[in-house]
Amino acid sequence: MLSASASSVGLYNIIKSVKVVKNVVTGVTILAVEPTDHLFKVDEFIFLHGGSASTITRVSTTAIAFASTGVVITTDTILYEAAAAGASAALYAASAILRDTIKVRDDEGNLLDNLFAGAVIRGDVKESDLPYFVTAQQKIDLTDRIYWMQ
Repeated sequence: MLSASASSVGLYNIIKSVKVVKNVVTGVTILAVEPTDHLFKVDEFIFLHGGSASTITRVSTTAIAFASTGVVITTDTILYEAAAAGASAALYAASAILRDTIKVRDDEGNLLDNLFAGAVIRGDVKESDLPYFVTAQQKIDLTDRIYWMQ
């Protein structure tokens, strides 16, 4: 998913999100997540809808660790990037759909510049054809522009 940049016409921000596949609670919350090529990094903030954001303390391709927020996190829950610890909303709202997955970091984890990708901003979309999951909130954000087909 993409969010139109408020600072520049025609540019979009990537909406970082992951789906929880397993929850392990120890001194910190450790979540097994998918996709394995998620874009989260240590010291960024992760937000659970209905709770508040927490600082990420450890990241791997299959897991994200952060201090517990007191919210019960179940399998298949979607987590988003937030602006700061304690934030009560996702960093970006969806305004476009990527037509395909794209590589935004090199093998060392450095962000690549000047990427081009096709995006859908209006029209009919069959969710099952997308290469990633779409949350209920993202569908709401896109309702005035996108018709979701079964």
